[in-house]
Amino acid sequence: NRLSESMRTAPHFYLTSEIEMSAARDLLGRLTKRHERTGAPKPSLTVLIARVAARILRDHPVINASTEGEATRFHERIDIGIAMERDGELVVPVLRDAGSMDMPAMTREFARLREGMAKRTLTPAELGGGTFTISNLGMYGVDSFTAIINPPQGAILAVGRTVDKPVGREGQIVLRPMANFTLSSDHRIVDGVAAARFMADLREALENPELLL
Repeated sequence: NRLSESMRTAPHFYLTSEIEMSAARDLLGRLTKRHERTGAPKPSLTVLIARVAARILRDHPVINASTEGEATRFHERIDIGIAMERDGELVVPVLRDAGSMDMPAMTREFARLREGMAKRTLTPAELGGGTFTISNLGMYGVDSFTAIINPPQGAILAVGRTVDKPVGREGQIVLRPMANFTLSSDHRIVDGVAAARFMADLREALENPELLL
């Protein structure tokens, strides 16, 4: 019902960027080895994207904003919801204060939320109140999609699968792992330039993730 209301009341618009994932993939491999040595859960691409998004949202407060009636609310904290499927229903556990988490902490919290979702032990407080949402369907072979904004949030990021594609680099055609990212925004809060700037910073961050982590 809430998503149906979102489509009726929020004027959605969409921006898609194809982003090279070579550096992100390499970083995940190194982080996996490091986490194995320390006993931390294995990091996933979804967690890495959430970590990067949490960092750049600091510079894009309008993307982290929400609607309150006719007003716009700007949030001091970045609480990122991760869309998950459970027995055919959509649930969105929230990584609270994601902007203050490092990768090990976010990986542990994501693992806790995923386990709680599977066991149906998450509380309503853990399933609501996010300021921004990420929906990753790449693991299902989806190339790209547009997600419905989770009200009262102002934006949601949809992530497609990473696949090797021929791209031009320095005058040569080479294979690179590429993924489509689509930002759905509420035009009452976010204008096209603000969304485009966020997507440009997202590309820069994912193609050079160690600069943020």
